[in-house]
Amino acid sequence: MRTTMNSTKNSTMDSVPDSAMNSTAKTMRTTTTLNTLAENVRRKSAAILQERVSDGIHLIQFAKHAHWNVRGPNFRELHELFDDLYESLSKVTDEYAERIAQLGIGVEGTCRSAEERTFLADYPPDSGDESEHLEVLSAALSRFAGAVRHDIGTADRIG
Repeated sequence: MRTTMNSTKNSTMDSVPDSAMNSTAKTMRTTTTLNTLAENVRRKSAAILQERVSDGIHLIQFAKHAHWNVRGPNFRELHELFDDLYESLSKVTDEYAERIAQLGIGVEGTCRSAEERTFLADYPPDSGDESEHLEVLSAALSRFAGAVRHDIGTADRIG
């Protein structure tokens, strides 16, 4: 069984200490906003959201990779499913990025910054049959959903 988890990459699921989150939050560029949240809350919230943007960018590419490379008797259905997944992930990632901007913080949306920040491993290059693509995407989406659930608790704690 393949896994999309890479234990060497950080995630809010790894209980990142406040000092590490503060360090990340302090390096984010800000813009003037009328948002009434305290600056430290905005920065910490943006740091959490930025991690999910990075994961979302990674997942978007996963979905497109599977879309382009799936083969087998269920090709048509899976090809369409992976394209729909690509569209849905693009919308979710865009929502997270826009929330960061609303906090008055710059969004890091490049592939390079996503690669540096994501806790998802690379898509296995030898994945080819239908079940392998489904397994890789299911595992990655499950990890992403777990991170989002964890982030909700973290956001509650920071304000």
